[in-house]
Amino acid sequence: MDFMAILADLRTAVAKDERPDVAIAKEAGIHPATFSAFMHGKRGLSVETTEALAKALGFTLKLVRERK
Repeated sequence: MDFMAILADLRTAVAKDERPDVAIAKEAGIHPATFSAFMHGKRGLSVETTEALAKALGFTLKLVRERK
């Protein structure tokens, strides 16, 4: 899975979450304007911010070595 797919999955998870977007953004430590731009596909997120958002949504990001 590439990073863009992870961001898309997080957008889907946010959309399914029953909490207001502002509450999710606050828990993840993301400025509401940044969060809104992310949700509307106008910007991405850093790895650190992606990890914080995933945690706020109950997920963990994990790096796994691919087999060759």
